[in-house]
Amino acid sequence: MTSLPEQLVLAVKDQLRNMRYQIRSRARDRRPEGLDLLLPLPVVRAADRVFSQVEATAAGIQPQDDRSGGAAFPRPIGEYLDDAAAADFTAAIYGAFKTLLRRFGSDVFLVSEQAIDAGLSRLRFRRAGLIAAARDETRPAAERAEAVIELCAALAVEVATAQPIRELMPAGDVRPISENQRRAPNEYCALAIGLALAIASKSEVGAEARDGLIDSADLAVDARFNELYAALKSGKPAAAVAAEFAALLPFLP
Repeated sequence: MTSLPEQLVLAVKDQLRNMRYQIRSRARDRRPEGLDLLLPLPVVRAADRVFSQVEATAAGIQPQDDRSGGAAFPRPIGEYLDDAAAADFTAAIYGAFKTLLRRFGSDVFLVSEQAIDAGLSRLRFRRAGLIAAARDETRPAAERAEAVIELCAALAVEVATAQPIRELMPAGDVRPISENQRRAPNEYCALAIGLALAIASKSEVGAEARDGLIDSADLAVDARFNELYAALKSGKPAAAVAAEFAALLPFLP
């Protein structure tokens, strides 16, 4: 679980992102309803730079320790689950959301890092036994692999429930957004992130092969979105999503 100082930093960063989103959205022709103010592009760019610098300053005051690996994504899920790595995991998932949103056609968006952190905190609290099973190297390999898949599915459920994407606007010069992504962006991204972590956690997937895993997960989720979404909304979503992930993983990456 992230520390109180780290939570305060996330709160500051989210507020800065909200202000930057409002400025960017006002600069676009496709404005949210009720926004009738268009800002000149130089003003937007200047304000954007200011908010980026303040956000970086906010991140700079966050307490640092000897964590390694930064916010790289994806890595095997077990590497993110130490208490000391909580802030790194939140940052990694936030970065994955941004990557996916840009991939499928949004250039102005508001994603709450606090919401992601809350979802991951619920995962740690509710799934402590499953986390222990996924990290227990004394367990038979097949049992441990099953626990890892279920844990990645549970993460997708918790992150989707947190609804980190608060606002987004489509872009005209990026890959067109698919209907799946348009109708349920939080669920889509959470499923892709959970699946990417499950792929990265496979014993045969080495570090050198991880760069394209978010792309593989994106394509797989798009192809199977109806089934995955139904699993996510079922009475036992973690188990249902885990079953869908288990069916996909032999064919990925």
